[in-house]
Amino acid sequence: MRLASEFRTHAQQCRKLAEEAANPASCAYWTGMAAVWDSLAVHLEETHPQSEQSSVFPPVDLEPSCPCASARRRRQDGCAKCNPP
Repeated sequence: MRLASEFRTHAQQCRKLAEEAANPASCAYWTGMAAVWDSLAVHLEETHPQSEQSSVFPPVDLEPSCPCASARRRRQDGCAKCNPP
C-alpha cells in the first residue's frame, strides 16, 4: 500500500533524526514520533488490507537553492522565496 509505505518512510526519517539528536529529550521525541508513524502504518494495513491508498502527502517542488526543508516549514516560516507575499 502506497500510503502505508509513506508512513513507514516518515518513521524511518524520524529514527534518523533520533540518531542525530543533540540531547536525550530530542532523541526521545523523534523515537516517539517514529513509533506513531509505524503504528499508523500497521493500523492502515490491518483496517484496509486490500485497498490501494492514495497519497495524502503531495510532492513539493522546491528549487535546489531553496532554504526551506519542507512545505510545513514554508507555512510556518513564511519564506519569501517560496511563499511570496
